[in-house]
Amino acid sequence: MAIKWEDLRDASFRGVPFFFRDVEGAGGRRAIPHAYPKKEVGWTEDHGAVLTQQQINAILLGSDYIDQMNRLLAALNTAGPGELVHPWFGVQKVQVGRVTHRLSTKEGGIAYISFEVYEAGEQLFPSGTEDTSATTLSAG
Repeated sequence: MAIKWEDLRDASFRGVPFFFRDVEGAGGRRAIPHAYPKKEVGWTEDHGAVLTQQQINAILLGSDYIDQMNRLLAALNTAGPGELVHPWFGVQKVQVGRVTHRLSTKEGGIAYISFEVYEAGEQLFPSGTEDTSATTLSAG
């Protein structure tokens, strides 16, 4: 069932609201093609899903647009994954990548912010933390 534009959610990141101008996403599969020398055939290996990535273009409007921009930039530049409320896809746990912003003297009262997000996912392998019990035992 298609979602009506009237039913879109209000966008926000880490609780900071903004207007969605547009979004472009990428996903798919990690396909590794294999070609054989001097053969007319080959095969493709499936290495699992590509991490979903979205390029979000936000607009901030109004007399306090600079304050809005500063709040959103601070939220986007905070380390670690955060909660994105996506107008079409709902609540998502994402990791922010590159962030850019644009202000113009030709357009007063408006700021543009573009940022990329990746699905945060879960770390499958252990991190490099110290085994304190082994360290204690080896010290004795």
